[in-house]
Amino acid sequence: MDLINCPYCNLHTYTKYKHTSVIVCLNCKTPIVKERKTSAPAKIVFAGKPNESNFDLMHKSFWYNQSSYEITGYIRYFYTEGYLYQWAAYNNKKYIWLCESLGNWFVLSPENDMEDIDAATLRPDHFFSYKEKKYKVDGLSAFYNYYMEGELPDFLYNHAKGVSIECSNQDELIQFNIYPDNLIEMYTGKCVDFKDLKVSLS
Repeated sequence: MDLINCPYCNLHTYTKYKHTSVIVCLNCKTPIVKERKTSAPAKIVFAGKPNESNFDLMHKSFWYNQSSYEITGYIRYFYTEGYLYQWAAYNNKKYIWLCESLGNWFVLSPENDMEDIDAATLRPDHFFSYKEKKYKVDGLSAFYNYYMEGELPDFLYNHAKGVSIECSNQDELIQFNIYPDNLIEMYTGKCVDFKDLKVSLS
């Protein structure tokens, strides 16, 4: 256990793992990035509520990788510098996330094989290898779960805040979500063009 002083609530908080770089304060639930070279944690600053696009995709279908998916629910997140919509889309029992952020569209799938990637140590502009490809860390953002609706995959969305790490290799993407209890989720996917999805808007 590693004891630090939270810069937000000014109370002592613990991180479960001494070398974990991204933690969430146990008291005020605010994400904190611990700098490796100094003892003082660095704040992640929250921006104001951004202007967001409004899409009504509930119960619509689309094509991806030659398969048809139906949207059954969505989660809306607000990030440090923007927002993210994640629509849960099913094809039989398989599901993916259709995502939109600031006009950019991409598809993400859950990934269980992290290949010993220490996500908590990643920083913007760093590089790492995954399945013989080199990925760049594009950004690190704080987020909180703003709203969700409809039928979603069987996950426990009981985390109010966390940290997202976005990485890319050309049009291929990796995203890590780090939660207060040191749970790390990993997603892989690709950038897509909305018109190529042939979304049924009827």
